[in-house]
Amino acid sequence: MKKFIIKGLIFSVILAACIHICNQAFLKSELFYGITNFDDVPDKLDICDIGNSYAMMGFNYEEYENNLKCVNFGLGGQSHVYDYNILQHYRNHLRKGSLVLIVVSFPTFLGKSETEDSMWHSKNLKYYRILSPKYIREFDYKTWLRMNVAPFIYSEGIRDLWEKSKESYENYWNQVSNVEDVYSFNQEAKKRVKWQLIDDKIDEHGNMIYLQEEIDAVYDMISLCKEEGAIPILITPPFTDLYVKNIKKEVPQYYYHGFYNIISKIQKDTGGVEYYDYSIDERFSKNYNEFIGVDHLNKTAAKKFTAIVMEEVVGNRLKIKE
Repeated sequence: MKKFIIKGLIFSVILAACIHICNQAFLKSELFYGITNFDDVPDKLDICDIGNSYAMMGFNYEEYENNLKCVNFGLGGQSHVYDYNILQHYRNHLRKGSLVLIVVSFPTFLGKSETEDSMWHSKNLKYYRILSPKYIREFDYKTWLRMNVAPFIYSEGIRDLWEKSKESYENYWNQVSNVEDVYSFNQEAKKRVKWQLIDDKIDEHGNMIYLQEEIDAVYDMISLCKEEGAIPILITPPFTDLYVKNIKKEVPQYYYHGFYNIISKIQKDTGGVEYYDYSIDERFSKNYNEFIGVDHLNKTAAKKFTAIVMEEVVGNRLKIKE
């Protein structure tokens, strides 16, 4: 009997260790890129940014973390609805005078609700690790239990863990685009624009399909910031010139009359919230080796962009110790 109990204990320890190892591997998979930014979020934040992958890959605070309380709340594929939910969850970490950089990009306001996406279920899993239930869309208790006890058991998670690239996010972010053929790079930009701004984004009458819940979420974030005494700032990060040129060519009605009209209306309705547009910034737009693909900054460029934002947007609003 004693031997049986000892064997049972040994088996339990081994099983627990295996589950822990698998959980850790799963949480480092592509599905969960970026959620480590949400570990130990400091109180009384000086500055944070929030948005989709353009925020996640557009800012790097490594050179400022010793002097400022910073956090990057950006996550790949993140909607403004979830941006707002994250700010609600972490609102007590803001202080009077905190700077909140709300990243708005060209695909921001278009398309259908994320809950209608065929990949919605697996995309939603990461929020079970970082948000309280009331801020998780279509919250399911069973999913919460699985994701917080043994997330790797999730069948879709296993598929993502083993089928997707095992290359770490850090290595991915350090990539440099090697553009030898500008024509091919331009074709890549054209495909990117089609996927982001045309496919399922234009109705049968040729009109852009706007997503009001995303626009409303930006208003909500601005209101939340003001309630906490924080300073909301809208910002569009740098893109390659080929990406922007294809937007102008393929969907001129949205570029010239859609996106910027929405931004202008938000500014008017909110008493002049600040907006900074770096989308065609010449310090980046033709430097293709500073991008991953046609529209995401690599890590070196993210550091460069963060330094520019610190100088041109933040300025003297925060006291940065030397």
